[in-house]
Amino acid sequence: LAVSEYTRRTREQTATLLESISHGHRRAVIAYMDERKADATLIAQEPLTRAVVGGTLPAAQREAARAELLRYITKVRGAYGYHNLQLVDAELRSVLVIQHDETVTPSVRASISRTLATGHSAVAPIAFDVMGDLEYGVVAPVFAADGDSLAGKAPIGAVYAGLNAREQLLTELGSTFAAAWQVEATLLQRSGDSISIFGTGAGAGETTAPFRISIDDTTYAAARVVRAGVTTASIGRDYRGVMVQAHVEPVPG
Repeated sequence: LAVSEYTRRTREQTATLLESISHGHRRAVIAYMDERKADATLIAQEPLTRAVVGGTLPAAQREAARAELLRYITKVRGAYGYHNLQLVDAELRSVLVIQHDETVTPSVRASISRTLATGHSAVAPIAFDVMGDLEYGVVAPVFAADGDSLAGKAPIGAVYAGLNAREQLLTELGSTFAAAWQVEATLLQRSGDSISIFGTGAGAGETTAPFRISIDDTTYAAARVVRAGVTTASIGRDYRGVMVQAHVEPVPG
């Protein structure tokens, strides 16, 4: 969602600018999400992951296999900046966990459960982890063999890959100046009747909670555009209470 200070400029000029900026940020966020999904999927498709998660190895080989898988996942974690990597089986039992705290938050557990039920990759909502950091993650299903997903077979487990949202995902947003406009990009996340607003200005800081509004409070521009559910524009208050003109584009996932 790109917003600007409401000015005397024509709405048509402002709308064109906001649409262009918003579209660019949307592409960047989607590309980033797709890359993270690909990372989780690669881990899930590793033969060693399938063997360890599925428990198909002989007892004598299990410890060595777990150690080798741990080395591989640790390398992935270091290369891409993940601070939370988890492997679970079909019963949601932890198989392997690499993070600063091994507690599984309710939002992560819910996302993993959804992937195990559907067999599809999913984006976990931005939420506070147990250490007080905003975390964003993706979940990929683990199947026993290639082709199982197309055959409609259930996953044998799942991979969750989580990152610090402020250091990773939200860096795709920010404030810019374009001509006479000050433009700020924020990310909106709907959960039931609540909307959380994330960005460099909204809830800035390491552990500051995001600004939340009700989807029914249409004095906010964010509420109006999220209620529409499609690419649209609106005028209303932002998280500071300032009147702004806004343009929103939905992000799938």
